[in-house]
Amino acid sequence: MQFNPKNHFILLVAIAFFLSATKSLEANCNDHELRRRVSQTAKEERVDEKELLSIIAHESGCRYYTVAWNRPGLPKTAKSKFLDSFDEAKTLAESMIATKNYRVDVGIGQINNEAHLQPKGWSLDEVLNPKIALNRVAQVLKERGWDKYHSSNPILAKKWQGLALAALDRIIFKPKHILVTSRRKTNSLLVFNAFGAHMEERNKSGEWVVYGD
Repeated sequence: MQFNPKNHFILLVAIAFFLSATKSLEANCNDHELRRRVSQTAKEERVDEKELLSIIAHESGCRYYTVAWNRPGLPKTAKSKFLDSFDEAKTLAESMIATKNYRVDVGIGQINNEAHLQPKGWSLDEVLNPKIALNRVAQVLKERGWDKYHSSNPILAKKWQGLALAALDRIIFKPKHILVTSRRKTNSLLVFNAFGAHMEERNKSGEWVVYGD
């Protein structure tokens, strides 16, 4: 396979982006104060601490001020934004809800406005306030169960479960370098999976060495 400097640069940029996102996830979710709140909330609400942690890790990367939206029935139109403050997140959520064109998910647990906020009478303040946001996530967890937190659709639920567990693994058990075998003829390969992205290179024995955590 002929070496292409342009393609190689794109691969390196992609790797840097995904590994940076992984590092950010680990840093946010391992914040001492956040983990203390997760543990305390799990005890208060009587839910599994790791299930609660996996939800916020996958849904928002453990960021309180997260807002996401998509057109109903069109998941490919989904967009999300990580804001720096309560006011910014609340303003964006209010503006997206006001259009009535989108399904809007809010906060660290990405609680849906149409499915939970409106029916339960919860305010944006409640799901964005770090002091009580985790309680609201835990209450949805208790109501729906971990396996159906995201969706009751079996296919979508199974996909979400895999992603949530992968996010939890990145926090608690950092993936190690591994060896895999392959008959591919190229000498390098960029691999994307639930854990992010990594580069594989063939060593002298013909095995594929995986780089990146």
